[in-house]
Amino acid sequence: MNTYLTRFGFGGEVMSWLEKLSCGQARHILSCIAKVLEFSEKNKDFFQGCGLYVVGSSLTGGFNDVDIVIVGLDFRAVVSYDKIFLMDPETLIQEEVLVEPRLFLITKEDENGEPMILEPVTGVKNPDFSTSLEAWGRMGLEHNGIRYDYNIERFICHSLDLTGFCSYHAWPSSLTKEMNKLLYFPEDELSLNAPFDNYGFDGIESFLVYRFPIENQINLPGVKNSVLEEVKPIDFCIHAENLQREEWKRHQRSLGLPYLALKEWPRTSLNRKIITELDHPRFIDPNGIKRATTDSMFFSSFYPEKTPDEPIDI
Repeated sequence: MNTYLTRFGFGGEVMSWLEKLSCGQARHILSCIAKVLEFSEKNKDFFQGCGLYVVGSSLTGGFNDVDIVIVGLDFRAVVSYDKIFLMDPETLIQEEVLVEPRLFLITKEDENGEPMILEPVTGVKNPDFSTSLEAWGRMGLEHNGIRYDYNIERFICHSLDLTGFCSYHAWPSSLTKEMNKLLYFPEDELSLNAPFDNYGFDGIESFLVYRFPIENQINLPGVKNSVLEEVKPIDFCIHAENLQREEWKRHQRSLGLPYLALKEWPRTSLNRKIITELDHPRFIDPNGIKRATTDSMFFSSFYPEKTPDEPIDI
């Protein structure tokens, strides 16, 4: 372990924290950090200006796992997405995700019982419950003065509403997938969770993160399934809210959440490296100052059918 400590050049605060842990626990943490630092050396442009931190209860005692997080990556380096995810009206119309309202209800009849006034579901005033439910599922967007419905007949097998459908069009980036392979045994991208889950704060606040649970056990030499020492898992996260490093630290302090810096990479450029040239989504602050805002996409399930392959531009 001393070799690790010398190699990383940790300060006294980090050393003091590690010394409070068991030897096996400290080795597990240092092994994880070594992999991250080796990966960052091969991807320096992405990591410039970023930070690696320990957060949470492992700093204060009585913990079930050790929370480690990478902070400062641009959202467009962490998450891959397309124009459907951005809810671009032109793209949604072209792909027939949005269609002009075509389900009509009879709201009046003439004296012969023939329909007199027809209105789209989304335009009916004072609808009953079933009509309201129908209208909710069809709710779409207005574009160039025309109201469009979500094409629920075609895409109901994907999602019951437009927001849910569009949320499926985001995936872990190639950088995130490579990190997953580095730290987590399964290589299936679906083992990565959505970055839109409620994480902490009793569901009141959310962090957007990709998480990699890293298990480890110290076994008796040569004895299968024997446990010499219990080693708590590491909950490793890539923060995905686009925050700059210093802004993340300011938000941590404002929320009263402890953190300990393991590594802070020097900033070599004002612009962070990205993978996609698309705009940031509506819930992200492009300047990296404000946290992600509450958005209905946070509450949509995220199980991509296929993850697009895009190379890491190193």
